[in-house]
Amino acid sequence: MKKPTILVTNDDGITAPGIRVLIKVMRQLGEVVVVAPDSPRSGQGHAITVAEPLRVKLIAEEDDYREYSCNGTPVDCVKLGTQIVLRRKPDLLVSGINHGSNASINVVYSGTMAAVLEAAIDKIPAIGYSLNDYSAKAVFSHTEEYVKQIAADVLENGLPDGVCLNVNFPKIREEEKMQGIKVCRQAMGSWVEEFDERTDPRGRNYYWITGVFSNPDHKEGTDTWALEHNYAAVVPMKFDFTHHEAIEKVRSMSFADKSKADPVPGNNQPEHSIVFNSMIFLQKALKKNSYAFGAFLAVIAPVVFLFLIHFLFGFFSGLANVRPYGIDKFYLLSISINLLLMRYYLVNAKFVKTGKSILAVTFILMILFFVFE
Repeated sequence: MKKPTILVTNDDGITAPGIRVLIKVMRQLGEVVVVAPDSPRSGQGHAITVAEPLRVKLIAEEDDYREYSCNGTPVDCVKLGTQIVLRRKPDLLVSGINHGSNASINVVYSGTMAAVLEAAIDKIPAIGYSLNDYSAKAVFSHTEEYVKQIAADVLENGLPDGVCLNVNFPKIREEEKMQGIKVCRQAMGSWVEEFDERTDPRGRNYYWITGVFSNPDHKEGTDTWALEHNYAAVVPMKFDFTHHEAIEKVRSMSFADKSKADPVPGNNQPEHSIVFNSMIFLQKALKKNSYAFGAFLAVIAPVVFLFLIHFLFGFFSGLANVRPYGIDKFYLLSISINLLLMRYYLVNAKFVKTGKSILAVTFILMILFFVFE
């Protein structure tokens, strides 16, 4: 059985203790490729490098393991890792283990989680791991079991499109132990910034940003509550920032164009066709959530649907004494159309590597349609 490919990155830099722990655990699960910043890039959020060239340097290579450093940001590392180093999508991306919490509002500033969100945009299952300990001597041993458990589960079962996981671990004292895992929501905390103002030798002012984390939201069910009670906090996240519940309210405001009240999409899937959306509906109705199942529906359901159309066409054309298409020719056309409509599912189910192969097959089928007697 082929090992899964796992892409590893972080924002603390390739030499940070946290990423070393993460690499050790991931090597137990599959082929590991590391692409991480060559120096700390904490707090850079979703930044990418555009003002200078990016460089990737091979540091180590063994069986089922390669390690590269990059002069870019965590998001740069994900882009280079998938498009240059691997030249394909990995089965899983993991980022971390970050030195410091990425719970609550911290996720907005986090380079660790920016890498994870970037992977989610590309429909790659992704997990960010953080430890609520900023010390250079932070102890990660209590996280390893849970890091492996969560990653193995995601490798086996996947995640919904556009969804990634933000996993935070508490700092544990020697006399304490982990209480387990809580799937929860992001607490509504914020940073109250302060600026340490200083003057350089030339009399110019400069500033160091400092601050205090303020969190009035300590309710059970939040990530900060879980950390305070020695649980690993798992928050499902998405990159779609749309506040769907507010759309109608904003439409009612004076500046909104009342003439075009477009419907709010029910999900983030591309609206390729009626057939595609029918498959989404069927998939949800049967409570399935896998590309393979969707691809199965994509192949079977439209053919059945088109067979019924063909039957009715044949019936009514028979009444009118008109000879319909032969059934073989009809199915060449129906399969060709179906492949085009469902290429999104077929690619993501890994039935094929790229949409180009589907287009090639479709082109051949269409040629046969016109020459078939």
